[in-house]
Amino acid sequence: NYIEYFNSFIEIVFYVYVQGVEEEQAALLLQRLYRQIHKKPISIEPWLSTAFFVDPPEEVYQSCRLLAGWAYLRRRARNLGDFRDVHGVEWEEYADTTSSEYFYWSEDSNNYSWEKPEVPDRSKKVVELFEVGDEVLYRFPGMTRDELAIVTRIRTDDETGDDMYDVVHKIKPELQLKWIAHIELKRPPLEGDALLLKRYEQIWRRQIKRNHEGLHRKKKREREKQLLYEMERLKEIKILNGVIPNSKGDTASIMRGRVLRVTTEKQEIIDEKELNEGKIRKQLVKVRVEQIKAESTIQLTRADILSLTRAVDTQLQMKDRIEARHKLQLQLKEDNERKQLQRYQLEETLRTIESYMTTPRSLARRQIIRYCHIAMQRQKDKYIICDWGCGEWIKMGYDQLDHTLNRCMRRILPCPQGCDKKLTEEEWLSNYDHTIVYDSDSDSDHEIDENSVNMKRMKLQRTTKVGMQNNSNITANQTNSLTNTSKESIVQKMTYQHYHETEECPKRLVYCPRQCLEWIAFEDLDRHLDIQCTKRPAKPIYCRLGCNKEFGGLVEKLIQSEDDRLVHESEECIYRLVKCNWRYEDGKYCAAQMQAKDRDEHRDYHLSQLGITSYKVPGTYIYKIPSKTTKIKVQAWGAGGGSGHFKHRRGGSGGGGAFVEVIVTVEPYEVLEITVGSGGGAGAVGTEIEIVDLDYQREESKSRMKQQMYLSKEQRLQKNIEVLNNKEIIDSTCGVTPGGQPGGGDGFGGGGLWAAGGGGGYSIISKRTPKGNHALIVAGGGGGGCSLDGLPGVGMDGILPGTKIDLINGHSATCQNPGNAGDSGSILNSKWAALDGSQWQGGHGSEFGAGGGGGYFGGGGGGTTPGLGGGGGGGASYVYLPRANDHVIVMGQGYMPGGLQHDPPDAVGIGDWDKVGGIVGQGGLGNAETTHSGNNGCVRIFKPGHY
Repeated sequence: NYIEYFNSFIEIVFYVYVQGVEEEQAALLLQRLYRQIHKKPISIEPWLSTAFFVDPPEEVYQSCRLLAGWAYLRRRARNLGDFRDVHGVEWEEYADTTSSEYFYWSEDSNNYSWEKPEVPDRSKKVVELFEVGDEVLYRFPGMTRDELAIVTRIRTDDETGDDMYDVVHKIKPELQLKWIAHIELKRPPLEGDALLLKRYEQIWRRQIKRNHEGLHRKKKREREKQLLYEMERLKEIKILNGVIPNSKGDTASIMRGRVLRVTTEKQEIIDEKELNEGKIRKQLVKVRVEQIKAESTIQLTRADILSLTRAVDTQLQMKDRIEARHKLQLQLKEDNERKQLQRYQLEETLRTIESYMTTPRSLARRQIIRYCHIAMQRQKDKYIICDWGCGEWIKMGYDQLDHTLNRCMRRILPCPQGCDKKLTEEEWLSNYDHTIVYDSDSDSDHEIDENSVNMKRMKLQRTTKVGMQNNSNITANQTNSLTNTSKESIVQKMTYQHYHETEECPKRLVYCPRQCLEWIAFEDLDRHLDIQCTKRPAKPIYCRLGCNKEFGGLVEKLIQSEDDRLVHESEECIYRLVKCNWRYEDGKYCAAQMQAKDRDEHRDYHLSQLGITSYKVPGTYIYKIPSKTTKIKVQAWGAGGGSGHFKHRRGGSGGGGAFVEVIVTVEPYEVLEITVGSGGGAGAVGTEIEIVDLDYQREESKSRMKQQMYLSKEQRLQKNIEVLNNKEIIDSTCGVTPGGQPGGGDGFGGGGLWAAGGGGGYSIISKRTPKGNHALIVAGGGGGGCSLDGLPGVGMDGILPGTKIDLINGHSATCQNPGNAGDSGSILNSKWAALDGSQWQGGHGSEFGAGGGGGYFGGGGGGTTPGLGGGGGGGASYVYLPRANDHVIVMGQGYMPGGLQHDPPDAVGIGDWDKVGGIVGQGGLGNAETTHSGNNGCVRIFKPGHY
């Protein structure tokens, strides 16, 4: 509410109370209005303001003090970072190093807060990035559904910072796209074994979670039951001692103290025991793992060793528990036998003493009385006979419950491992002789059986080490006799419970026969081997490029096999795509792509072309004659003309370029300029638009309304129709198709159905001189096509005698005269006539005619006749004879170029890697529906020794 000002003139700081200033201004305004209404004089007394202060007000002082405190707190605190709240305000988070309290500061508004401002929800799914070689789904242009593709390169967009990807079609390697955004790619769904493993993983996770929750609930119930039992026991003790627990709180407090003490002491004993047993068990686990590693025929990975360690540790813990339970049960059994023996000895002593003092009748009577007395005394002391039938007297209450549940030898006990078998404890602890029989009928079998016996013996010895020394007995005589008889046996003495838990119980844990390092319940062994075992057989995968190399075969190797297949497909497969890195003399690279099996052949081509220089991309190049070179061979093809058509009715192909081969006399270090002609453009159609002159109608409507006042309704309607019909205008444009450079004539497509191709450019080799370039070799380009085919490029004397030529087609040129234009008829056929060719330039077509081909002299442009559009004439070739030792000129053959027997190279577009189909100098193929541009020309130079 206060604003601080500084007066630089008197150098003083003062404060303004904003609300006070507004109130004083309102009061002055009211006084002024009051004086004006009541015509009161203006007071000359000065106005004393209370809104300006030289000394800081109390509010300002407190605010400054508070901000100073916050600033001091911020200086000693540690900056944890910054963030923005839901309103977009930027805050910084600090932690006080003294009190460890967190606070927040906004630099823009200089506000502080102990409470963290509300931040926007960040719980969004993390974008999963792709790596090079990942399979993705992408909808390629022209396709109706997503296709599998492989990421070949990752880029970064400089403007947005997003990742961009280059992908190639998995099945069709020729489909390649670059700079694909991440949002356009999708991860392919899981299939087959991968989906099955994912489902099993989810099932296993849910099962483990349920087991943990069940164990937690079970332990909680056991603790509650034990606590309740202790409370009831304490109440019973107090009642028996004559103490009636009046307050529930007293009993609860005593019980809590007793339970806490007992639990603490018990836990300390258990911890100490587990610590000692854990050290011993760790040593046994280490020894056992080393034995298994030594016996294993495969190389175990780190994950396998960790899994094996856990499995062995679990097995030893289980055996330790079984051993402890057996010891307790045997101890109880011995105690019971000892008590029965003591009772029997006491009774025998009394009977012996009484037999000397009385008759047999009195002895029997006294024995009965003694039994009755013992029974009555036991009843008085609240003893009863065991309900299980063991004959033991036990005291009612806790002792009875403990005997019934824990100590009676006749109580029914289930199998500790959870199977359906139930026996009395006496039957469980009965002695059992486990006999192991071995067969050794032959010497060859003897070695195998001996190994089996040794493995069994090691198993028994390991079992003995775990804690069954008292119940295991393998005699040396029995062991030594194994090699002397055909069938020998080892008898192992153990309790039936031990035998059941190790050899008979379907719930017992057994080791996987495939050595997957897992322990499984015996009843689940078949399911494990068929479904869950990581070493079970699996369907192999094959190379996707076509070499059919096999990977995998085991489930545990599925992921590794996928990686191996990716490495094979990217580095080893003979059908993978590779890029040629051959570097030409001018510094450019080949950059062609081929299969790996064709790389050697492609490299051989480059090696064979070391003395051959090819120029297939349109443009101008410089070639310097090497030293000691006086002759070279030059091959040149003119560019083909573009095709055209009369849409839906007839199509015309462009003419092919001429071929020239010359052995030229040159001088060392002479500079030649080479220009490769470009193909004529594909024919383009024009447009026709029907419009109405609205301005004229608006002017005429006023006068027409005056004239129609005296006409009938039918006459007025007829007059309006006539006016509209007379004022329709056809607005049309003509499609222009540029000819190839240099020298190709333009084609024109009038209306919406005509399309005429441009003429093909010529290819030229000239010598650079101080006065300019001097042409040595020129290969003429083919004429463009319309509804009639264009004429091909020709030789120095023009078209061959006897060739039939349509009058509306442009005429081919010679090395002395240009080609004449085709006949365009009267002005009604075309708005303009076709043009004749000239030197270095083909003639342009008429309104419905194609352009002539370029050459030393260009061919004429195509003419027009109703229903037909003429093709362009072919350009003339040229050879400078004083420099030519030998030369061959072959005119094009229809839309194909000349010199087909001279191995013309494949046509390219903007680079050697841009294959466009066909060969150099080929004209665009005619079609009544679509048009095509002509292929570019080519120049090849052969050094001596390569021709």
